[in-house]
Amino acid sequence: MISFVEDQPAGAAIDLLKQVEEIFSPTGILSRSKNFEFRPQQQQMAVAVARALENREHLAVEAGTGVGKSLAYLIPAILFAVGRKKKAIISTHTINLQEQLTQKDLPMLEQVLPVKFKFTMLKGRANYLCTRRLQKAFQQAGNLFTSSEAEELQRIMEWSKTTTDGSLSDFEIEPDGKVWAQVCSERGLCSPKICGFQSDFAKQNNVCFFQRARHNILSSDVLVVNHTLFFTLLGGLDEDIKGGILFRNDFVVFDEAHTMENVASKHIGLSLSSGQMRYSLQRLWNPRTQKGLLATLHQGPSVKLVSELLKEADEFFANVESACEEIQKEARRSSVGPESRARRTWTELRIRRPELVSDNLSLPIQRLREEVSDLIKTSEDKDIGQELLECNRRLAELRDATAMFLNQSEQDYVYWVERTGKAQRSIALNAAPIDVAEYLRRRLFRTDTSVVMASATLAVSANAAPRPRQKQTARTQDEEGRNVAGSNPNLTLAYFAKRVGAEIATLLQVGTPFDYERQMKFFVVRKMPDPRDEGYRDSLIHWIEHFVKQSHGKAFVLFTNFKLMQEVAELMQPFFNMLGPMVNPAFPKFQLVGVYNLEMARVYNYLLQQTEGSFTVIHSLDGYDEISLTGDTKVITKEGEKIMTPEQLGKRMVNATDIYGGNSVEEAAKLFTKILKVEGSWAQNAVVLANAAMALHSTGNYGDYEGAYAAAVDSLESGRAYGSLQKLIALQ
Repeated sequence: MISFVEDQPAGAAIDLLKQVEEIFSPTGILSRSKNFEFRPQQQQMAVAVARALENREHLAVEAGTGVGKSLAYLIPAILFAVGRKKKAIISTHTINLQEQLTQKDLPMLEQVLPVKFKFTMLKGRANYLCTRRLQKAFQQAGNLFTSSEAEELQRIMEWSKTTTDGSLSDFEIEPDGKVWAQVCSERGLCSPKICGFQSDFAKQNNVCFFQRARHNILSSDVLVVNHTLFFTLLGGLDEDIKGGILFRNDFVVFDEAHTMENVASKHIGLSLSSGQMRYSLQRLWNPRTQKGLLATLHQGPSVKLVSELLKEADEFFANVESACEEIQKEARRSSVGPESRARRTWTELRIRRPELVSDNLSLPIQRLREEVSDLIKTSEDKDIGQELLECNRRLAELRDATAMFLNQSEQDYVYWVERTGKAQRSIALNAAPIDVAEYLRRRLFRTDTSVVMASATLAVSANAAPRPRQKQTARTQDEEGRNVAGSNPNLTLAYFAKRVGAEIATLLQVGTPFDYERQMKFFVVRKMPDPRDEGYRDSLIHWIEHFVKQSHGKAFVLFTNFKLMQEVAELMQPFFNMLGPMVNPAFPKFQLVGVYNLEMARVYNYLLQQTEGSFTVIHSLDGYDEISLTGDTKVITKEGEKIMTPEQLGKRMVNATDIYGGNSVEEAAKLFTKILKVEGSWAQNAVVLANAAMALHSTGNYGDYEGAYAAAVDSLESGRAYGSLQKLIALQ
């Protein structure tokens, strides 16, 4: 676990509210970006975040689609963190949003904000290689690994010499989990004292990758983390961190805050699986392979204890599964009638009584712990002793979790058994609090710092929200942003605030810039096969075609299954060939191709024919921005020699097409084709294209594309290209 308690002196105060309001104004620094559009809802949210940070208050804000939530909390958070020498913790639920923040939003803000700041994505320590553990595992490979595992260890060793950050994300193919577990950073085995910058190990070797990451974390102003890791770290820290939550002098922003309650519940409770038990024991000794930490010590008695405990564990989880089968049978008899369903009909089953099965694990685990403790005392190898100490700590956790589940010792918890794994052969015991509000209230909202919660979906219907029995303590804001104490039981955000223990938070709904009643229609297909049925894919293709035609190509189709997405894309290729390319399997990281309107699709298709398929237009998901061609838009020839960014070609094509209008698509395509075949700088060709479109627009003679092209070349040679390009952009 990272030691997050670091003193950071406070800085001088600034007029944060005024600064934030100005940045988001129609004339602020953001307005200099061609993609910026003033949104009063975004400005209102940003000022509310700044006010909460200044006053050390908590804020729950619901901002609808299109508001631009990430910038609305990032900018005040960055300015406040830098100005007050604090650390901003930005917690999200999804990887996609984390990547958007660290790869798009924060790098952009580095360029435009008037302050310098440093940001880092915070990963769990098990994601990082510990070079000291790697070195030790290499020395003991004969006792720890099979021959195939030893080859995997060698691959990790070679990778460690070239990796830039030493984390799993830097692998092209991730290593075997069992081998990685022996070399990754682990609590108690990888600390600043053991393998940090000032350690004896670092004086003779490179500093451990995790300790380097820890150094970056402690020196960063902004940390981006996911909810799962946040609550895991929170559970491992003391509750008396002054002025902070994970760090001293920090504050937290939860984006996608509607998932807070669910994620927190999972990490406050317990989860113990048969796989976890087996892994922890086989780390000491694997009877099948004759490998493990105990093999390095040649200790027969302890090896025997592990082998016996593995058998007891298998029997224990088999008994749990049998007991659950009996409970399920009884439930079916009482509610459905005669049993007729297959054996494996449940995946989760609630356990309402203690002592589901007999505890045949706690005593053997304790005997093994005592034996391992003796080995630690007598071990001459300090590193092996540390590894055994960590194993013993884990054994204690397994023993306590088993006892807690069987005794149901925690009040107001729900207990259940779950089948997990691809074949559902692993059994997991779970327990979680029914209400996480008190825990979050104590750990988050009674601290001496701010917690901001943002989401597009926090509120419930005023009629659906339960009426509180006592006075409502949540606060709302008036139109000028001032706090207004409220006792209105129909506050639509109050239900969320109560569920997460944030009753004292300021509540704010800023709405959305979209007029949904006027700008959208909502369709639900009444009859769709079950996703597991054979006809589901064909039905899905039928309805995608239907709605793509209905929306004139302005379609964004989301899949939750990557394989299904690829299959549908391949089968629908003939349909999309009529409109233009949609998915290019040759570029797996650029899966989304924008076909924004049928006119543009016809241009793409015509151009493909004229150039014999020599280019493809690809848009990455990160670059998708409503109907603008931004981000990683590229035009790529078959030879892969000519790659254009949006500013060089792609966006100019869209601008030019919009100027031509749908009635002159063929003329536009001919012009594009001619320009693409011109030799010379492709950046210059993009400007030529822009000038040609400008010339056509100014004369109104859409058919005279040859003359327009000549005028464009002339303007390029005379140095007027840049000015014409700016005029073209202004015409949007």
